[in-house]
Amino acid sequence: MFTMRRDWEEADSVAGLYRKSLLYLIHRALEPERDAPILGLGISIREDPKLGDLFGLGPAACRRKGEIVWSVTEATTGVSASTSRTHGGFDNDPPP
Repeated sequence: MFTMRRDWEEADSVAGLYRKSLLYLIHRALEPERDAPILGLGISIREDPKLGDLFGLGPAACRRKGEIVWSVTEATTGVSASTSRTHGGFDNDPPP
């Protein structure tokens, strides 16, 4: 899963109208339930123990089955690299 570190999520904006990432807008305002968990939003991933285990973030890190790429990565090429600075920009990352 590709997502962004919290500082990048909070620095993102939606067309200059909303001053956080698109996923924060959905999480906070567009879902029927306020603060609904959104897969791909860092805060939602860290608050869900099952997702934490799945991606190796919790105490059961040794059972990790999935991989998270936290943008922006130091690597600029390869399947675990991302240069995206927005949630909407992952599809614009260069191919591995």
